[in-house]
Amino acid sequence: MVIAIIAILIALLLPAVQAAREAARRTHCTNNFKQVGIALHNYHSALGRFPPSEVYVDWRCPDQASLGSGEFYNGGSWAGLILPYLEQSTVYDAWDFSNVTTQNGIYDCVHNFVAQQRVAAYLCPSDPQDEHIRWGTNWCPDGKPKWDLYMTNMTAVADSQNTWSDPWACPRLDGDGVMFCLSGVRVVEIFDGSSNTLITGEVTGGEPGSHIAHPWATKNQFDTALGINGPNTIPGDGTFAYAAFSDGQKPLSSYHPGGCHFGFADGSSHFVSENIDAVVLAGLTTRQGGEPVDLP
Repeated sequence: MVIAIIAILIALLLPAVQAAREAARRTHCTNNFKQVGIALHNYHSALGRFPPSEVYVDWRCPDQASLGSGEFYNGGSWAGLILPYLEQSTVYDAWDFSNVTTQNGIYDCVHNFVAQQRVAAYLCPSDPQDEHIRWGTNWCPDGKPKWDLYMTNMTAVADSQNTWSDPWACPRLDGDGVMFCLSGVRVVEIFDGSSNTLITGEVTGGEPGSHIAHPWATKNQFDTALGINGPNTIPGDGTFAYAAFSDGQKPLSSYHPGGCHFGFADGSSHFVSENIDAVVLAGLTTRQGGEPVDLP
């Protein structure tokens, strides 16, 4: 009888303990988004604009067809540019931003170790996956994988429809969000209001051990067209595929029950329900849509 009572009490307490642990993880994740929001504003204070989602130049992309034939540079993402404001100067200083002659940029054997660094601020403790991702099959002379990058749970919100202008990983230059390829948006250009406009969002990858996810160092940008925790995400009971090399769109997602976190352009962080209306989510994405909306 005593054993049975103890078993019943454990069964009653276990969900409460799990809920308390998830609440703590969710708070941790919220604080990460706030920390990154402050770093983005410090970057803005120093340079007069928010960073681009990516420094990517490619004459083969439709939006950059006017470039000279062969002009190409894959220079990394916003998450790398703000590292000094996240107390990650050591990682930042290892990257030579002036070395544009190395066309593969973040993928080359000189700099690839930068992208292999684990940046805790970009990871969510509720996601059981916390690992390097295997992206490509090239190897460096020292025997280390060339594309062994570290994953992220945080991305730039670049557009309300599609952040890619071409299925082959060409990021568009006319995103209607705050951070998109080669952008330099200022706070005064966010006409819908910085407290009503998204700037970062939460994403997930594959299961632990799959080594497939989104890297923080490059092509780290999403759109909001497919909502939150959609069928193309594992939290939405779907399967993972990297956005830039599949259909170009993947929903934002998280392992927090019922939604995911977003950072706003004013530096704040909010948890947004997966049931949010698509029109409202699109309105929160655009910086100059003329439809300033509040979270429901």
